[in-house]
Amino acid sequence: MQQPFIGTHFITALIAASNQRRLACVYPLTNRLCIAQVLAQATWLETHGLIYSFFVSPTSHSLTIYLKYVAHGRPLLTHLQVFSRPGHSTRLSWSKISRLIRQHFARFYCISTPSGLLTATEAYTQRQAGLLLYAIW
Repeated sequence: MQQPFIGTHFITALIAASNQRRLACVYPLTNRLCIAQVLAQATWLETHGLIYSFFVSPTSHSLTIYLKYVAHGRPLLTHLQVFSRPGHSTRLSWSKISRLIRQHFARFYCISTPSGLLTATEAYTQRQAGLLLYAIW
């Protein structure tokens, strides 16, 4: 199983920027581990349509994320709930993932599985268990 991300500072920065109605969020890349984890999260968010796109600047060592808004300028990302932290991990079996989807269908769950980062729906369809990282809505 993949290691969970060190922190959720990246997603928190995105939510703060979207609540301030900014078009983009610039996130500093500090070390190699941070770069790999942040790029994995950005790719995952872009793949699932939660952000428009992202750009890595090699000269300023930063990542620029272009945020997505819905009708009437409301931000798409407004809340974050973290489930797994370094001292506490929340593992879900396949049956618990199906229960999670039925009870909270409006939330977007990020689950770390042996196949990589998946949404709850993808993990359920692939019959994968995993570590529940966070929910975005």
